[in-house]
Amino acid sequence: MTTFSTMTPRPVTAPRGAVWAAAAFGSLMKFVARVQAARAERRQRVQRWNEANEVRLHAAQVTSWDPRFAADLMAAADRHDFTR
Repeated sequence: MTTFSTMTPRPVTAPRGAVWAAAAFGSLMKFVARVQAARAERRQRVQRWNEANEVRLHAAQVTSWDPRFAADLMAAADRHDFTR
C-alpha cells in the first residue's frame, strides 16, 4: 500500500493597493509609449525636411545648366517634404 500526502494551499489574496499600482503602472507605460511615438514622428519629420532641403540645394546648383532637371528636383523635394 502506498500513501500520498497532499497539501491544499490557502487562497492567496492580492496585496492591498496592487490593483491601483498595476493600473498606475499601466497608464505610465501608455504615456511613455505616446511620448516615444511623438519623438519618433518628430525625428522622422525633421529628417525628411533635411533631406528635402539637400535636394533643393542640389537643384539650385544644377539650375544653370539644366533648368528642367532642377525643376523636377524641386518638385520631388516638395513631394518628399510634405508626405508622411
